[in-house]
Amino acid sequence: MDVAELTEGLVAVLVHLAWIDIPLVAYWWARRRASRWTGTLTGAALGLVLATVALGFYLASWMLGTVAPALAPLVGMPAFFLRQIHAWPSQWASSLLVPATPLSIASPQYWALEILNGLVWAPVYGVLGYWLIDRPRSRRKEV
Repeated sequence: MDVAELTEGLVAVLVHLAWIDIPLVAYWWARRRASRWTGTLTGAALGLVLATVALGFYLASWMLGTVAPALAPLVGMPAFFLRQIHAWPSQWASSLLVPATPLSIASPQYWALEILNGLVWAPVYGVLGYWLIDRPRSRRKEV
């Protein structure tokens, strides 16, 4: 692996992992401004970026495999399964909309598909955050 490939791979990892800041900022903001909706807002923000961040961790495992091959599966396998679960909206849409050509992370089509993933999963995780965290205690059933 030469320096150009390593640099391109590192940029791809950093671009994908930078999105993890969105749920962290949403949590911080919700705790201070809308404490009643902390779980809902944080869950929606997490759903918005989860597929992209999972791909970032999967790419990081490939890079980690060149340095510490024993640690790569510990990062890569959970990220792979998360990506496979959360990327089905874009995989389905790409089979309908985008010609069968490889997409780079610089292409607008790739980011449109990632936005589609986020739009599908944000409401799901928002409702899950509401149901697990924000729902009033009087409406919860005791187990």
